[in-house]
Amino acid sequence: MSQKLLTFRPGEVIIREGERGKGYYILESGTISLSKQGVKISELAGSGTIFGEMSDILDEPRTCTATAESAAQVAYYPYSLDEIIRQHPDIAKQLVIALAERISTTTDALTQGKLAFLELTRK
Repeated sequence: MSQKLLTFRPGEVIIREGERGKGYYILESGTISLSKQGVKISELAGSGTIFGEMSDILDEPRTCTATAESAAQVAYYPYSLDEIIRQHPDIAKQLVIALAERISTTTDALTQGKLAFLELTRK
């Protein structure tokens, strides 16, 4: 599978919320912040972390902005989800696992938020 290795300086935008995108990215090194509507929502620092795939999967504009926090190297794979599933099932599996982990993390955060809200309303 052919990819493009891209290098970003701190502060450079990798993907921008609202833009159309194809393919996905894998963080090779460095740190990336994710923001939505100007609010930082997450930070990616692990080599092998996948991001940018939701736009292609959902056929919608990018859901957040990814910005290099430190010098970062990113591999860009300009392939559609259908191409990945057919030609690279191992990468498709990695995408499914990454999405499942995000759902789990989001569910935990929502649960904690709801519990905190309920605790405040009981006082």
